[in-house]
Amino acid sequence: MSTKDKVTLFYKAGYDDKCFGACYQSQRVLILSELKFSKHLMPEFTCIPVNISRPPDSFQRLGLRLRVPALHIQNELDDKIEPIDVADDIVSNLQSRFPGGVISNHWEAQAENVTSNFFSKFCYLIRGIAKDSQHLEQELSLIDEHLSNVASESDDDTGLLFLCGNQMSLIDCEVLPKLHQVRVAAASLKGKLFTFSKLL
Repeated sequence: MSTKDKVTLFYKAGYDDKCFGACYQSQRVLILSELKFSKHLMPEFTCIPVNISRPPDSFQRLGLRLRVPALHIQNELDDKIEPIDVADDIVSNLQSRFPGGVISNHWEAQAENVTSNFFSKFCYLIRGIAKDSQHLEQELSLIDEHLSNVASESDDDTGLLFLCGNQMSLIDCEVLPKLHQVRVAAASLKGKLFTFSKLL
């Protein structure tokens, strides 16, 4: 880790222009950054909320398009580091510049496979394209089954369990914000559409 790095993360602002908005990509990047910071792999970073209709000066000065999340790393030894405003590119940059902080093992491919469709099924349901929650619940059941398989292999009794074991992985950083959106929406629909997965 370079102690000369000054890291700024721009995220979608919520209702009060300060809290995190319902942007799972912003939340994904924040989770990864917090994991790396907590393990002393990257320096403390600054979070700046962005209301796209009234972007802050610090956002505009960097010439960023009206898209969040965005990452800017300033280094006194290299003043040509360009800001990034594509979530996948931000994750790749954080991984290469500040490696570590997340688990990587043989469960990753299966975790990606079982989580690949649940959010689209959720969006279909919320938009009224799907008539009931059956397809979403089927996808959530696949995740439940995967978690049971991971738990059966684990010999850790801490009670912590993520998609690839007892530590968070990159796929957890992506899936947890999406699951949170499902949980929030489902709370208002409980008893109407959902029989509910144990995840929720």
